[in-house]
Amino acid sequence: MKPLPIFASFIVLGSLTLGCGGGSVGGSSNASITLSSSLSSVGYGQQTTISWSSQNVDSVTSASFPVNGSTINGSFTDKPTVPTTYKITGHGTDGSSVSSLITVSVQKGSKKILFLADTAQSGVNQETDFLRGLSTQPVQVSHSLPGVFSADVIVISSSAAVSPSDVPSIKSFLNAGGGVVLIRFAPRLLASGDLNNNDISSIGSFCAGVTNSSGNFSDAQIVSGSVSGFPMSANLFGQTAAGEGVSPVSASATLLTGLDGLGFTMAFAYQPATGGKVAFVGDAPIDSSFDSLSLRSLFLSEVRWASGE
Repeated sequence: MKPLPIFASFIVLGSLTLGCGGGSVGGSSNASITLSSSLSSVGYGQQTTISWSSQNVDSVTSASFPVNGSTINGSFTDKPTVPTTYKITGHGTDGSSVSSLITVSVQKGSKKILFLADTAQSGVNQETDFLRGLSTQPVQVSHSLPGVFSADVIVISSSAAVSPSDVPSIKSFLNAGGGVVLIRFAPRLLASGDLNNNDISSIGSFCAGVTNSSGNFSDAQIVSGSVSGFPMSANLFGQTAAGEGVSPVSASATLLTGLDGLGFTMAFAYQPATGGKVAFVGDAPIDSSFDSLSLRSLFLSEVRWASGE
């Protein structure tokens, strides 16, 4: 039987030597494992080759990206969309544990982001800071949809003051080629203005056919491999994400997670035949846990995609 791919989170053991060319932990052991990247900095959608090599290592025990435990030397091409740290740990033939990590930076774009959120709510300022990391342009933050604005993508949070009366303006923005990213209960606000109403069918015509919002914070797995037309780091493949979901999602949309236990999708990307792009994500967490980092990276990847870069 083939060994299962490894998706385990990474624990740093010992002291690291870091840098774009990779680093390793060896101590007094003769075992070592080293990561490297063909590019230390990439543009959005640009590929880099991540490689690892080892000496006196008999298996890979954990990695932030999918890898067979017996593949002690290897490489893959990746498309990180936000600054990404790759991590790997190997088991030495002498019983030691050796590790390596590298970080690939991603250049900022120049798209204009309008973030609809209540700055008085906890976490909004941190989410704004994450969005600032995507573009050289200032992030405009507004509680409600401005009557006049200039943006490439509108990001709508659950704390935004939006309602069905804003839908015509959002549709017009989409028809003109703009992008919209909806976080958690934002579909409920646009559909009915009621955070407690799970019927979101009124926005399904432009939001990938969705009709229901789950109302249950549950787990789903990010897709296990790359998807056509949506740059996405291998560090996200197969990782657990926790948030709210929506259903059903049009077959013409790109599912970015599997289904949770109740059949809801936690993230998707949707591009109609004409007009702009729509994406949904079940949460935009701000803490530093491994699962939160994965979902936040997926959310920020959606924003760059929807912005039209």
